[in-house]
Amino acid sequence: MSHRFPQSSQSPGIQNITIITNFFQIPRLPTINYTQYDVSFTPPIPIPRKRQEFFQRLQTTVAPGTFNPKVLYDGRSIAFSPRRLEFPGGGTGCMWNVSLSGEPPRDTQGKGVVQIRLTQTAGGLITPTDVNDLILHGNSTPKTATAVNLLQLIISQHTNILHTHTSRGYFPGDRSQELRELGIKLIAGFYHSVRPAQGRMLLQIDTSTTAVYLSGKVLDVCMNLIPRTKNLRDLMTDANRKTLEKFLKGRRVNTETTGKKTKTIYGLVPRAGEYQFEKDGVGMVTIARHFEVTHRKLQHPTMWGLLLTPKSAPRPNIVPAELCSILDGQIFKGKLPNSATRDIVKFSTAKPHERLQRINKSVEAYQASEYVAESGMMINYTPMKISAKLLPPPSVTFGGNKTTRVADGKWNVVGQTLQSPKPLEFWAAVNFYPERVVFETASRAMQSLGRCTHTLATRPPLHMRNGNPQDVEKSLGETMDECARVVNELRETMKESEKALYDFEKNIVGLGRFILVVILPDEAATILHTVKFWGDVKYGILTQCVRADKLLKANDQYWNNVALKLNARLGGLNYHASGSRTINDLKKEPYIIMGADVGHPGPRVRKPSVTSLVFSLDMHATKYASMCRIQNPRQEVIQDLREMVVSALKGFIAENKAGPGRIFFFRDGVSEGEYEKIRNEEIRAIDAAVGEVWGARTPKPKVTFVVVGKRHHAVFFPVPRDQDAGDRTGNVKAGCVVDEGITRPGYPNFYLQSHAAIQGTSRSSNYIVLQDQNFNNHLPTLQDLAFALTHVYAKATRSVSIPAPVYYADLVCTKALLHMHPVGAAQLQASDTSSVSSGQEPPLDLDAWKRVFGRVHDNMRPKMWFL
Repeated sequence: MSHRFPQSSQSPGIQNITIITNFFQIPRLPTINYTQYDVSFTPPIPIPRKRQEFFQRLQTTVAPGTFNPKVLYDGRSIAFSPRRLEFPGGGTGCMWNVSLSGEPPRDTQGKGVVQIRLTQTAGGLITPTDVNDLILHGNSTPKTATAVNLLQLIISQHTNILHTHTSRGYFPGDRSQELRELGIKLIAGFYHSVRPAQGRMLLQIDTSTTAVYLSGKVLDVCMNLIPRTKNLRDLMTDANRKTLEKFLKGRRVNTETTGKKTKTIYGLVPRAGEYQFEKDGVGMVTIARHFEVTHRKLQHPTMWGLLLTPKSAPRPNIVPAELCSILDGQIFKGKLPNSATRDIVKFSTAKPHERLQRINKSVEAYQASEYVAESGMMINYTPMKISAKLLPPPSVTFGGNKTTRVADGKWNVVGQTLQSPKPLEFWAAVNFYPERVVFETASRAMQSLGRCTHTLATRPPLHMRNGNPQDVEKSLGETMDECARVVNELRETMKESEKALYDFEKNIVGLGRFILVVILPDEAATILHTVKFWGDVKYGILTQCVRADKLLKANDQYWNNVALKLNARLGGLNYHASGSRTINDLKKEPYIIMGADVGHPGPRVRKPSVTSLVFSLDMHATKYASMCRIQNPRQEVIQDLREMVVSALKGFIAENKAGPGRIFFFRDGVSEGEYEKIRNEEIRAIDAAVGEVWGARTPKPKVTFVVVGKRHHAVFFPVPRDQDAGDRTGNVKAGCVVDEGITRPGYPNFYLQSHAAIQGTSRSSNYIVLQDQNFNNHLPTLQDLAFALTHVYAKATRSVSIPAPVYYADLVCTKALLHMHPVGAAQLQASDTSSVSSGQEPPLDLDAWKRVFGRVHDNMRPKMWFL
């Protein structure tokens, strides 16, 4: 505990370099003050885009004299004016009637008329230089937060008016790709944000991609959505109509009869042409007859129509689908399927020089902004060059203490033996895709696996069989029964003293010496869910799933990667990072590395959030155990952290016969606004866990708590022709560290680009130090530790973008979703979906979800089952 770590300003082997960033200096903040106003709408408008349309109409058509120059509107409830507004009749507030069509309305009786009220806030004047308290001293106050929001609005107002946009991005639409089978279009654009740094404000610009719904005739879009659709009649089946209703609900459309006036889809109505309504002076008529008289004869009168009014409306507005078109530019906010991943990656990936060119091109939008010019703000539109460091990579040690050099973020495993190989003595294979992977192919694949695992594969599989996808559990159970029979026969040939080792259930499965290899179809979510729940939760049996499409194309490199995962799952050690001064110093006394994450459900998905904690068990920080829990959705603080850390500390002590003197806690997935809350609550939970385990004993372990941020937009580029900084792909070399120039005020923080990109532009991770009792905020030592931990990811022979324990925690959150009982989870999901669709959204029944969430089986807890 008394050991001191090196505190020099720079360790040997570190190289100073200069790099280009995607940050732009703001040498002069706005020179004018702004008056702040509250904005309200009557009736309320829930859609931000719609609010912006009405507010723009107010400024340009209804009251252009009052709004000269125009004010900045945030799309919600705040507006900033570069001068105090002079309202008709004086006073500090005013109300206007606004409509999106025709002349400005005189009263509120007209259809589509909204009242917009502006009221000057009590704070009144906003001074942009209020941000100085933040950038000079790191103090974030309500006043500085308002000033930063004002700067964001000045930057974004021009592009928001002209283009499809999100809160921090805009999308001109000049580059796009349609994914018709999903009903969406990928569009390229730019992310922008005003960011505080030490002593200055910066503008950050990055490329960005989003998805929008395909525009065009409703029926044309729908024809592409349903697989194997041959004609419009296929869209009318109950199943397809329900699928299309889910897709179309909430989309904005216009019709042939209303021109540019937009409507929102609230649902679908079967056989819309036959629907009757009472028409003034005529009596009851069908929709088909109505449109034949007023517009044109319907070509598809029996097709479903669009309900364009809420279901609670006294008179439904139903329009035949053939008369409607989906508007362009509607942001897709759902979760895209895995099948779209390849298209998204290909579309959004750019080589470093291409990305920098696009960023440089984007500055034209800000140079043309009247709002920026009017504010007096000055922006330097040349990307910043900053000083950075290049860390020397740690060496990697394999079996026989043979050390290999890391170059360009990777190392060669050929000819190496694993540091601590676990023999693959007992295993079997089940093939759930015999139509494509015939038995002989599967057998050859298993031989390849055995050949590539070298010292792991001491025996061929105990059993191989084709499984029944319609009864997965039965196939798995029969496989295990056959394996038990084979082992029992083998056991009879053993000496009496050896027979206990061949107890199949207790000493082979129970001790994690058996792995079941499962061959899956390309799309097999249901089978995968059943296999993992059966193995991880129900029976404690290690499983390794292999997709058929990858198996059929597999080479030795692929099987080597599978072997790395198998060895780690069996409790072996593949290699460790031996060249890190910090880790070598830490080895002088027990220490523990922890990684934690919270995985939230996707947009509009009613499921719990999943929390995870992984913790190291060995002095190399390469072997990890894990645990996971569930909690209320979108809750960032880990509620069960104290109990989880207690379990981790007890598990570490049981493994090492001693408690750790140092705890390094790496936390993933925390947004900037949550830092203080996480610091107050989660560090307190860790301290409480230490107190529970240590009791009155002293000294207690020192705690270092670091947030690892991945969702940021800082990008680094080598200076052209600088061979010291750039690699062969045009990226900055792995090991690049930035801890000055662009880092945020407040908590100590740095960026580390620890990996080499396989394609596109490498992305760094941002490390924010919320507490450091071990190194006393000495960033070079923490940087060395973090960099070393990116070189111990068990299933790769290259460094990764975040420390391995953070990566593992993320994997646990993802894999833990498979620990929900397949039937029970589906029933809860269906129940929640029906309650939401009926207009009621009660709180999530977390107790019900906990009943279907299975904790990892005791056999699996010390194993790296999540790989």
